[in-house]
Amino acid sequence: MIGEKIPVSDRARAVHDSALVVDLHSHFLVGAYFLGRDFYTRYRPPRRYHPMATTVNHPALREGGVTVSTFTTYIPGAPFFPRSARRRTHTIIDRFEALVEAGEGRVVPVTTAEGMRAAKAWDGLGGLLAVEGAHVLEGDLDELDRLHARGVRMVTLTHFLSNGVADGTSSPRRPLKGLSDFGRAVIRRMESLGMLICTAHCTDAAFDQVMEAATGPVICSHGGLRTFNDIERNHTEDQVRRIAESGGVFGVMFFPKYLGREVGKDAHSIAVHAARIAEVAGAGAVALGSDMDSPIWLPRGFDDAGDWPQITQALLDVGFDDDEVTGILGGNVLRVFERVCG
Repeated sequence: MIGEKIPVSDRARAVHDSALVVDLHSHFLVGAYFLGRDFYTRYRPPRRYHPMATTVNHPALREGGVTVSTFTTYIPGAPFFPRSARRRTHTIIDRFEALVEAGEGRVVPVTTAEGMRAAKAWDGLGGLLAVEGAHVLEGDLDELDRLHARGVRMVTLTHFLSNGVADGTSSPRRPLKGLSDFGRAVIRRMESLGMLICTAHCTDAAFDQVMEAATGPVICSHGGLRTFNDIERNHTEDQVRRIAESGGVFGVMFFPKYLGREVGKDAHSIAVHAARIAEVAGAGAVALGSDMDSPIWLPRGFDDAGDWPQITQALLDVGFDDDEVTGILGGNVLRVFERVCG
């Protein structure tokens, strides 16, 4: 995004370089599937809004010091692909496996906490597979086992619309009134397999019922606070507290529109959200989920994934200490991932 970058101090670079840095939600695979983007090419950042920009790629992620990038599969369900979302999801996972092979060791799939630590130890890039929207199960609970076998370790239960699992915040109709019986079965199976349950895009009713059904940590991989932008897509402070009480984390997304005008348009807007979450739920509940390469725009001065150190500077600027910043960058996710996924 055009604009002046936040200067990154020597202290911030030292903290950033020493930290395990995890992005809980990003969408390179959308561009790989629909546009044939190459993960090892650094594309020119768009000078104006572009709904299919490729700002997540290997050169940018390495420059930005990201240790684990989440490769989120997304394919619309009905009415766009009413009977092929599952098949297309596996095709997208094929693309992930192909880029891993093409990287010849530059990217390693991550399925355990030890895998995250190993990626940091050899200064490489870990790839975490996730699915956005459980409509891709197409009503088949065993599909979770197949996705798990292919390396998927996180599922966002719904996206914009009601999908037979959970109602989404953009649904004009909410037939499930929250979560379906199948959705409750999905949560039980995910917990038994060791998969992260993500509440992003859930309606308030769906959120409440997810929290009632879950017995372990629940996360929001990418979102903002209604404190700063009062839309249902964002979470309330009480919801964030409940996520923290479950042992989970809340990933602050990078989309200025959701973060709210009053907190600014550069990377400090992310840090302001992080600070408020820390106030209501503790610094251990804060994580980062950029949502880069979805149809969002990025904070001012943020061109691509190479600009992640600006986030570290912004977190220090709002008053977090070095250890808290290290947790927010990835240590908090590591704790939850170890508990849920092993």
